[in-house]
Amino acid sequence: VWVVTGSPRWIVQAGVTGFGIPTDRVIGTSVLVRDGALVDELEHEVPYRAGKARLIEKILGVRPAFVGGNTYWDKEMMQLSTGLALAVHSEEKGEPNFDSEQKLRKLAETSGWLIQKF
Repeated sequence: VWVVTGSPRWIVQAGVTGFGIPTDRVIGTSVLVRDGALVDELEHEVPYRAGKARLIEKILGVRPAFVGGNTYWDKEMMQLSTGLALAVHSEEKGEPNFDSEQKLRKLAETSGWLIQKF
């Protein structure tokens, strides 16, 4: 299991341990550390939109058998799946990601992906 997020990697690493996911299996936004200090240089491109798919291919070196996403901007990552893709949505109308989740849900319907509402 890998977690791919546009969020800061170190924040997500703190949360995944509770799910038994090793912290080195998080691909997120991160800056380099030099001489013990953060610098203003990204470790790699920001994992956002198509950047998620590019980083999965670069870091994992293989296409995943299962991919899950929750916004339309995860579509390139989900299209990498060699097996199952799962579109999840939980936002209600008026919430920030509602429109993007609904757009992904519609793409999932036409692509034959699994859909789950929480």
